[in-house]
Amino acid sequence: MLNRQQYFVREQVRLLKLSDGYDILDPDTKIKIGEAREEISRMVKYLRPLIGKNMMPTQIAVYAGAEPADQQLLFSMRRGGYFLSGQGGN
Repeated sequence: MLNRQQYFVREQVRLLKLSDGYDILDPDTKIKIGEAREEISRMVKYLRPLIGKNMMPTQIAVYAGAEPADQQLLFSMRRGGYFLSGQGGN
């Protein structure tokens, strides 16, 4: 999957979602080739509506494969939160 030059990314639509998910598609055929999921703790999920999504820590995991049973983790990215560190807005 990483040898491609272009990807088409579509946000997954869910009712009352507490974390984000994205389908990664082939731009020509629109066939799902992977998925990116936000993987956060349960506490962070429930604090987000109160505190704000941008101030909480998050981790995005990118998986290759169309079906969850066949997916392999390619890489993940992590961003620390700003809630208690004092680095939020000015």
